[in-house]
Amino acid sequence: MAVASDVRPPRVISEQRRDADRIALGDTATLEDSPALLQHLRERAPGQTFALGTAIHPLTTIPLGLAIDAAILAVNGRALKIAHLRYSSFSMERIIATTRPLRAVARVAELGAHHIECVVEVWEDEHLVCKARIGLCQVRDGRAALLAHLYTFDGDTSQPTA
Repeated sequence: MAVASDVRPPRVISEQRRDADRIALGDTATLEDSPALLQHLRERAPGQTFALGTAIHPLTTIPLGLAIDAAILAVNGRALKIAHLRYSSFSMERIIATTRPLRAVARVAELGAHHIECVVEVWEDEHLVCKARIGLCQVRDGRAALLAHLYTFDGDTSQPTA
């Protein structure tokens, strides 16, 4: 049984970027998360007959959340302030266990005017459990900001003209 104190942020396994200060198609990141949070959310609430995470569907939201975090890491989102989820689509390919770590692999697949899209796969051991497309944006004045100045194409680090 996990307790809240066992829960830690996901561990960075790898990051591969063409340029440290810009975003390029194909940039990738891999995160791994222990089962502690999932186990904690599946515990019974004190004095209740339901699990702590009943309303948030942890068997789905834990893999999807890890996919979002991996996408943010792939675009260097914390440093570049691109950490807002603009949209997502996903499919759960297999039910997850509550005892094994999950690994999310994200790859930058599209560079849009106001968003960056990553394709992400979440794995449990050798089993694919979730496939997702995660659209991220930077928010300024309550709106998605233009991002082209943060992109690099074919090794060119100058600002794109398109």
